Amino acid sequence: MSAASLAGYLLRHGISAPVAYELMLLWNERNNPPESIEVIETTFHSILNAELKRLRGGQGV
Repeated sequence: MSAASLAGYLLRHGISAPVAYELMLLWNERNNPPESIEVIETTFHSILNAELKRLRGGQGV
């Protein structure tokens, strides 16, 4: 599973953003090798923004 897939899955299933982010960090620690925190953070925020846009019906923020 990729970081983007995990972020999208968690957010679409009603996990709050702070909890989803923490779960991603824990998931990443178990990767061999783990991604950098910067990559995880960037990916998470990108997916979060896309999910928020989807929930708003595709309207701009």
